[in-house]
Amino acid sequence: MAALKPPFRADTPEKLFKKILTGLYDPLPSCYSQELSNFIKSLLLLNQKARPSCQELLCEPKML
Repeated sequence: MAALKPPFRADTPEKLFKKILTGLYDPLPSCYSQELSNFIKSLLLLNQKARPSCQELLCEPKML
């Protein structure tokens, strides 16, 4: 949403599926802070157990 486009974009459903499975997405534009970029990266981690919980996200002082 910050980049005004979905994180995963592709020409076909098959390519989109592969991008999602491999975690390939365009980086956030450089006009955004490194903190926001890192925050979004943490939300898009392939390993769901490595992603922050809702509680952890709400406690992140830099994002509030």
